[in-house]
Parts: sequence; C-alpha cells; structure tokens
Amino acid sequence: MTALALVLAAGAALPSTALPLLPVALLLLAAAWRPMRTGQRPATVSSVRWWPVAALAGLAHGTLAVRVDMADCRWQRPAGPAEVVGWVRELETPTRIRLEVVPDDLGCPGLIRVQGRLPTGVAEGDPVRATGRWVPRADPLPGLDPLHAGILVGAARSANVDGRGPAQRWASVRAAGIERIERRFEREGALVSALVFARRSGLDPQLRDDFAATGTAHLLAISGFHVGVAVGLIIWALGRVVPPRRAFAVGTVAAWGYVALLGFPDAATRAALLLTLVTLGRVIGRPVSGVGALGTALLLLVVVDPGVAGRIGAQLSFAGALGLAVWARPWSQALASLWGRHADPAGRRVRAFLDALAATAAATLATLPFVAWHFERISIVALPASIGATPMVALALPSILAAMLLDTLHLPGAAVAATGAEGLLGATRLWVRGWAALPGASLAVTRPEVATALVGAAGGWLLARRHLRVGRSVRAL
Repeated sequence: MTALALVLAAGAALPSTALPLLPVALLLLAAAWRPMRTGQRPATVSSVRWWPVAALAGLAHGTLAVRVDMADCRWQRPAGPAEVVGWVRELETPTRIRLEVVPDDLGCPGLIRVQGRLPTGVAEGDPVRATGRWVPRADPLPGLDPLHAGILVGAARSANVDGRGPAQRWASVRAAGIERIERRFEREGALVSALVFARRSGLDPQLRDDFAATGTAHLLAISGFHVGVAVGLIIWALGRVVPPRRAFAVGTVAAWGYVALLGFPDAATRAALLLTLVTLGRVIGRPVSGVGALGTALLLLVVVDPGVAGRIGAQLSFAGALGLAVWARPWSQALASLWGRHADPAGRRVRAFLDALAATAAATLATLPFVAWHFERISIVALPASIGATPMVALALPSILAAMLLDTLHLPGAAVAATGAEGLLGATRLWVRGWAALPGASLAVTRPEVATALVGAAGGWLLARRHLRVGRSVRAL
C-alpha cells in the first residue's frame, strides 16, 4: 500500500515539476526493504509489478488536475483595470492579502492576491472591495495553482457583503485568536501567531532568514508536529478521566476542528488523517502500522487532490513523517548500541536523548532533498540547530495553549503561562540566530545539482542493497 501510494503520488506530482519525489520515494523504499533470506523475497517485491500502473494512473490524474486548474477563470482575467469584492482569507504582509472573491462578482470567484493600500485594522474574515489594475502572470506554467494567476495592484476599502460562509466564519475566529495572542504575548506575539495560526506576516524578516538558514523553518509552519503536540495534550488530559478510546475520539474531533480553523493546510490535514486512522484502529482493536497509515493518508489526499503531491508543504510533511517511521527506530537502536560499547548501558535520560537525536536526523535527512530543490539551499547546521530548537518549541506550545485557554476563560495564571512561553521562544530565537551567524551555515545549490545527486544516491543505494542481498544469498549456498 505505501509503495503504491508513493509511486502514485510521484506520478501525480510530475505535471507539477515536483521532480525529487520519485528518487526520494525509491530511497525510502530501499531503506524499508528487509534483506533477502534464502527462499524469501523482500516484503515489497510483490507490489513492484503494479508500480508502472500506479505511476501511469497518478500521471493521468495529475495531468487532468493541471488542465482543470489551467482552465480556471482566474487565468483568463485580462490585464487592465479591475474591481473585485470579497473577504480577506489571509494577511500575507502589511500590504498584501489573499482575497476570496465572492461568487457573483464578474463571474470569476476564487482566491486572488491583492497588493497595495489596505484599510486600517483590516483582519482575516473582513469584507473588502479592491480596486486597481490586474497584472496577469507572465509565465503561466502548467501545474501552478490559480492563486498564482496574477495579482491585483491597487487599494482596498471596507465593503458590505451579504452572507457569511463557513470559511469566512473560521477566518473571523482565527482573526480573533490572533488579536488575543498579540494582546497577551507582548514580546513574542508574532512568533506565537506563526506557531498557532500559521500567520507569518508579522515576523521579523531577519528571523525568518535565520530559521531558513538553519533548516528549522518547518517549526514556523503548521505541521504534524504542532497538531500532534496540541492533540496529544488533549488526549493525555482526557485519558486521566475517560477510557483511551474516547480520549482518542475526542482528540480526533479536536484535530479536525483545528485543521478546519487553519484552512486545511496539507501538513495539518495529513496529521489529522493519521490520527483518524489510529483512532479507527483502536476502535476496531487492530494495531496500526505507522508506514501503512502514512501510505493510506497519502493515497486519500492524492485521490481527492492530486495537486497535493506537488506542493512543498505536503512533500516536507510526508517525507519527514516517513523518514521518522522508517529510520528513527533503527538509528536510535544503533546509537544506543554504540553508546553501550563505551560506557554503561544507556539509561532512561540518555536513551531519550538518543531517540530525539535519531528522530531529528531521520526527519532532517528525509526532507533535505525537498528543501534543497525548492529553496536551492542546504543548511549545514540543520541537525544541531533542530536538536536544540525543536524541544524548546515543543515545551512552549503547551504553555501557549494554556495561556490562551486561561485568558479566554478569564482565569488566573494566563500571565504566568505566557511569560514562560515567551522565555522559551526567546531562547529559541537566540539559539537559531547563533547557529545562523556561523560562517558557512548554509550552502547554495542548483536544481540540476540536486537532481543529479538524487538520481545517483537512489541508484547507488538500490545497487548496494541488491548487492548485499545477493551476497548473503551466495554465502548461504
């Protein structure tokens, strides 16, 4: 299932020029194969004959989706004066918004970008009227989301729009939450908004560059890590008073509510799907394989939205999760074995550190090809920077959620929780900045170099694994 899902996703991603997905899929599959024993085939060989079928099906599905996207009316908007009415879906910068155009406006609804002067105090969910000049994209490449069809350059002002859909209501709730965060967290409000609601418009550009240079930019985006921490706290708290199955069921509902509040980003949706599969497994009393659950989630997302395989958020999310599922445990065991050779057997604290080290290394290595391909940069300090920054952010998130809950309920203790979270986030800021300031913290690469390295690594690894299996078979004779 997982192998077929990866190959299907690779085929669906090719029309979007997401080239690194297939070599990385082969690398992870090669690492997941069990060595061949006498008279035994690798566990995944039985599905290899279906790989061409899955790849062709994904390619057809992705090509059809690209053609549908390129036929969207937003690509057909002519250059020139334009006026649209809609509501603010997201504040990207102080002068740029994503505007959801109402369906009855000019017969061309959908999400567009507006650049220019914005109303004072505009928030997500507010209705606005934007007037200016529509500038279509000069190179409408196949595979691009219609959001990138162009940009409206001008100005926006408040407007009256009849009716409020669910998405607009969620945006208004999100805007109210961001306002509460900015009021409660005086020093790190922008960073907290990025961690909780994926709003990065208020972040210091230098801070974003520091996170990018150190390979820790994923901590600023809503991912399975954030959803897992938030839902894990809910399940842990409910597990004290209700049976585990009910706790997981409530946690699953909370996860989907949170994902809907965020607008169903790819990484968060993947996390909610995984949690749903785990909950179903607990309800029916069957264990759930991490790799199998990832394959199922990927298959469902690609079938519903083939464009997901070509988006960087989904690629980083699934690659990191698959790296954890495939490499984290064996690497942790290898590190514990090496530690035990030179000292006492690994204790609980040492083993926890080794587990964190192995997990960070696995996720970093699995996402490295995608980061290099899309950002054309490789962070040399990603591993040590992530080892320190990840636990600090993980500890800050519960304090942030506690502060927001206490503040919403007008209970004492919100200021204490907020102060603790800001202390941890301030330490994270200093930690990341220190690593980013090192000479040669990141290296520039080109896409041809990345593609060549990926193909060579995939081919070399597959040949090495085959050679080892053949060698063992010969020795067995």
